[in-house]
Amino acid sequence: TEPTAKKKNHDFDPTVITEYPNGQKKISVHVAQYGAFTEKQQTRLHTNYITPHGIEFTTAKPFDKGNIVKINVMLPDYWVRKQNYVDYGRIDRPKSFRVIGKVIGVKAASDKGRKKNVMVQLLNIDDVDEQILKEFIAE
Repeated sequence: TEPTAKKKNHDFDPTVITEYPNGQKKISVHVAQYGAFTEKQQTRLHTNYITPHGIEFTTAKPFDKGNIVKINVMLPDYWVRKQNYVDYGRIDRPKSFRVIGKVIGVKAASDKGRKKNVMVQLLNIDDVDEQILKEFIAE
């Protein structure tokens, strides 16, 4: 069974990210502050953990607890996977899907403290994209 994202007091439990089965996959993502998602302002990196509940990544860029972020998730064979769920065609072949999240934790990734582990709670994810992500993680 998959961990639930809520405790009794309705606070988000970050262990649903770090303890999710197979959640430690390295996926390429592009992250930017909400409202500033241009090519120049986004950070390209890989996840430490990725789940339908949240994402953790390591970066030297500043992210503060409470920040709202947009994340493009570059899932391998994304469009091929999505075609198993949708009946529409597209001329282009999307390589990613976008989610919105809230930074719930920032801690030093090393003793030097330059790089930080940033934990993000997902606030919204498309239902089909969530199913695709769950299947990818389970592989």
